[in-house]
Order: sequence, then structure tokens, then C-alpha cells
Amino acid sequence: MRNQPIERIMTAPAWVIGPDATLEEAARLMARERLHHLPVVEGERLTGILSAGDLVGRDATDARGKRIGDVMQRDPVVLSRTSTLQDAATLLARGDHHSLPVVDTEGKVVGIVTSTDLIVVLLQQLPAGGPVGGSVPDMLVDLENVRAAAELYLRTGHGEHEHAALVRALAKAREHLGPGLTTGRL
Repeated sequence: MRNQPIERIMTAPAWVIGPDATLEEAARLMARERLHHLPVVEGERLTGILSAGDLVGRDATDARGKRIGDVMQRDPVVLSRTSTLQDAATLLARGDHHSLPVVDTEGKVVGIVTSTDLIVVLLQQLPAGGPVGGSVPDMLVDLENVRAAAELYLRTGHGEHEHAALVRALAKAREHLGPGLTTGRL
């Protein structure tokens, strides 16, 4: 599971927005498409990322006329097309990011990976009744990395829908691990 290509779980193509778009335009797009992160591109090259958190707390007066380029996070951490699930889990588990744009060698966005994407793939790997076909310690390390990223994600004030999805995924993971296989922190 660890060495599987990131292309297996990334959302592609990713929705993107330009730095000259307004915050109002970004908010409408994010609401319509149920997005929490938007890679920002100039031409086809990634220049930043905008998260729902960048929009939270801004009143209409503050947001009116402001451009994405004024508030985006510049030079975001990215994954390459050759990255693995382990690479994504390691970066997301640090808690500094909740999504990672995936770029090609020219910096063109080809997809995006989120904490939720990793939880979904983990749940697909956990058969009912506990882990099979791999060592329990390795499975627990993978699960712990995803759990840490998910809990941090929940504490950062992201959208209600995303919270509910992560809570359900964590509960399902607990069920799959069984009573004797939990890490004590899950």
C-alpha cells in the first residue's frame, strides 16, 4: 500500500483558479463544487493554493474586490506524479497541510490529494475483522499517520461536511481494527 502511486487516489483533474480571480468568485466555486482547497495557477503553472480557511472570517466588505493572489498561500508543498501514498501520508500527517497539489515536471497541476482521500484508501485496505495480508504493526503505523492528520484536520475548523466525513471514516476504521488492535489513541 505504501508504495502505490499517488495517481491511484488523487482527484484529477483538479479544479483550479487564477490569482486575479476575486475571493467572491473563489467562494462561489468552492461552494458549488464542495471544495475546501483550490490550486492557484498562472497559465498552467502552480503558483499557490487557496483554502476555505483563507476565506473564513472575512466579511463581505473585506472580501469585495480582493484578489486570490492577495491571500493565497504561495509556493505550496506539492507531490509529483511519481510520489507514493507513503509520501502523501507523511506530509499530511505533519499537520501543516490538508491537501497537496500533484504536479508534473513543468509545474502543471494534474490532480490534488487530501487527508480524506488517504482515509478512504486506508478503509478500502482494512477488511472486516481486522488487518490481513500485512503485518499488524505496519498497518497500525499507516493508520496512526492517517489518524493524526485527520484529527488535526478536524481541529482546524474546516467545513461541516468534511468534518462529518472524517468522523465517519475514523469510526469505521475503529470498527475494522477490532478491540484488541487499537493504538490506544484512535
